[in-house]
Amino acid sequence: MENIICEELSIDSEKVFLINDKSKINLLKLDLSMIIMRIDNQIEEYKVKWEEEGISGDYDWFKKAKFKVKLYRLLSQQMLLRVGEINDMLKEEERKSLKNLFITNARKELEEEVYDRIMTRTLLEIGEL
Repeated sequence: MENIICEELSIDSEKVFLINDKSKINLLKLDLSMIIMRIDNQIEEYKVKWEEEGISGDYDWFKKAKFKVKLYRLLSQQMLLRVGEINDMLKEEERKSLKNLFITNARKELEEEVYDRIMTRTLLEIGEL
């Protein structure tokens, strides 16, 4: 996918996928939403002046503004994807730590033969033995 650059936030889609902090991405996404809303309002003002008052504005600006909004919405979607990836990573880390904690506690609480029998059966069932 093409790299999308947001000059107002000094961020691009490549940098977004390097950020591992959900709150930072969410703040960037909020700021980006405000920029999109501001540009959308300017576009609507342009349309109103054209339709109601017949005032012709800078058509090149209008095309660029519409394109910028489209790109920024794509960047916003990429930010959402990154937050989803971070959530998946956090869930996986939590699952791994829970599994390790369970194994550690099982070793402490169970007799060695019981623990070994359960681990062997589990590893056979998941195909790791």
